[in-house]
Amino acid sequence: MLMSKLFSSPLLGVFIARDSGAKNAYFCTEKSQLLDDLSRVSDRRMNIFAFGPEDILWDEKKILGWFPRNHAEGSVQKVDFPAVIYDRFFLSHDSNKANKILVKQTRDRFLDLGLRWINSPAVFRVTRDKWMMNTIFVQNVISTPKTELFLNLAQLQDAFLFKKDEQAFFLKPRYGMKGKGIFRLARDFNGHLSMRGEGRRFEGEVAILDTLRECFAVEEYLIQHAISPPRLKQDGSTVPFDVRILIQRPKEDWEVVHLLGRQGGKDQATSNISGGGEPLLFDQIGARLDWPISMSELSVRLEKMALSAAVALQKEVPEVRDIGLDVILDQQGTPYLLEMNAKPMLFFYQAKAQGNGVSPKDKEIFVTLYWHILENLVQAARSELHLD
Repeated sequence: MLMSKLFSSPLLGVFIARDSGAKNAYFCTEKSQLLDDLSRVSDRRMNIFAFGPEDILWDEKKILGWFPRNHAEGSVQKVDFPAVIYDRFFLSHDSNKANKILVKQTRDRFLDLGLRWINSPAVFRVTRDKWMMNTIFVQNVISTPKTELFLNLAQLQDAFLFKKDEQAFFLKPRYGMKGKGIFRLARDFNGHLSMRGEGRRFEGEVAILDTLRECFAVEEYLIQHAISPPRLKQDGSTVPFDVRILIQRPKEDWEVVHLLGRQGGKDQATSNISGGGEPLLFDQIGARLDWPISMSELSVRLEKMALSAAVALQKEVPEVRDIGLDVILDQQGTPYLLEMNAKPMLFFYQAKAQGNGVSPKDKEIFVTLYWHILENLVQAARSELHLD
């Protein structure tokens, strides 16, 4: 029988999904290493463990926590509920209903207990709702593309879809994630409408309507009017790009940690890296652009927008600590905020820090970034407990 263990430092519990096929029956190598790295950064300032809904012993107010151990299999200890929870549990849009209910109930019960969080469930509820986020942006005078909410396809058709004066726009599911379900519709000079997204291209009104009918059967959609972005030179042609900004609040003030360019994948409506987009180090973008402002001036504009957006979100959900912002630029370098993400790309930075797909020089950059991001998370947990 497992015995409870006493710790001299506060517990930081990482709420994360188990991997059924993992060698150690708990977490895949990627997650195990992330947890181990977080523990190394903490250096006993916080005791790091991971758990899922199935590990909670509600009657005992205990958790069977998985503690990392030097990239090895780790160990399981029965521990008290953590002082702080870092929520990294990802539910895909097509997760089964029972699992969604279980995770929601788990989060709600922890909220009722008044535990501290790095990004509480309230943060996810707000950031997942693209319409709510757009409303917050507008109320706080943060530039965003003109956005409208449509409840059904008929409403969209009547108001907008086949009007000849609209050249390009994006359709986004109100509660979508990771670029899923996003389509770009465009009309050429002859009035012909086409649509692309999800790795496919659709031509003609019949094919487009059939696809959109399936989309609206699941949820509401937003229309976001397209911004014409600057284009990067590539192999004698040009490609569009946007920017992901990672921003964290390790103590009281927000810190812009990293600006990352993203180049869109083939037949994708977005540049999400999970959907085939290509990451670009920000200082490498300038050489591939022809436009009137410097990269240093652009950095200032982006950081100013990021800080304003983070403060605006913090007004709604004070416990927010760790977010990613997706930003598009117009031809003059004016940034427009598209959306926020409350689960930034930790595994992306982890992979790049290991040298996956980057040069040795770029690897050094990502190594520094990765460890700095983890240090900020540990500091955020301690700040929640007023320890520093």
